[in-house]
Amino acid sequence: MEQYSLEKARNEADEIRKMAFELKDKRGEIGEPGGNDYKNAELFKFFETKGYTKLRRIDIKSLNNILFAEKDGQECFIKKFQNWQHLSGKEWERANNELACYENLPKDILIDVVEINAEDHYVALKKEDFQDFEMDTDFIIAGLELGLNRFPQIDASFLPETTWECYVELFEKIKKIEMAGLINNADAIIGSFQSKKAIIDNAKKGFSHQDFSHLNIKKVGAKIKVFDFEFARCDNAMYDMATFLLDIKNELDIKDNEPIQVFHEKIIESEFYDEYLFNLMLIRRAVLIVSNFLSKGGEMSKFVQKNLEIIQETSFKILE
Repeated sequence: MEQYSLEKARNEADEIRKMAFELKDKRGEIGEPGGNDYKNAELFKFFETKGYTKLRRIDIKSLNNILFAEKDGQECFIKKFQNWQHLSGKEWERANNELACYENLPKDILIDVVEINAEDHYVALKKEDFQDFEMDTDFIIAGLELGLNRFPQIDASFLPETTWECYVELFEKIKKIEMAGLINNADAIIGSFQSKKAIIDNAKKGFSHQDFSHLNIKKVGAKIKVFDFEFARCDNAMYDMATFLLDIKNELDIKDNEPIQVFHEKIIESEFYDEYLFNLMLIRRAVLIVSNFLSKGGEMSKFVQKNLEIIQETSFKILE
């Protein structure tokens, strides 16, 4: 067997590098972000074998590869996950969740799918002209309709379920927030969850987006579309509603109370509403935001500060 020499390896690497720069000269798109020519060349070549043309990267902050392309004359948006052999257990779950949602959720709330490829872990969606919602009462009502009427009716058995083990992990995050000096009542907050374990366990579960915010809800013409399902689970409806309210509060000027008033007026009419459960879900969501900040470090943003205040205010409310 021929020995694979270091010199031969270097020669092959030079050939690959040369190919990458030839493609860059030809297409003018490789290396868009950060001069990562070799990786882009590999990625474009891969999708060309799948029938995609006019490939170009989208320069956004993401752990995954995001591209625009065309296939059979259809403009599309591609999300390709990292190579699965490099994914951790939770990242693997996120990739599976995303693909499973595009396969199983009602088509009317999804962007049209061009291709789902579980083997090569990517999804291609029809390129649409998205319209952002104004943060007004129309948006609130649209979000409540999805979160309280559509999502809970969806059979989410294809997704992992939020179990009590998830709350045990949450309790560890609460303790770490206290250790960082940001709260001083971790045991009391944890106790409030433990005392309502039956309510949490018995709450009806259905599809839950888990990152239900204006960033992931868009208008396409007269239709409302939802996307980005990496964190989706089978869970109670109040978690998405807590996430939704925190998003509204973060985006609105503090003086603009009308959308928040509409939110509270509408949610209490829902069969899924339980005030105590909703408050616990507010804390749960806010803890995840603050915990994520602590794991990354840096200067605390206004968004993180608002979530810390939610933990403090809501825990005081349920503990008084």
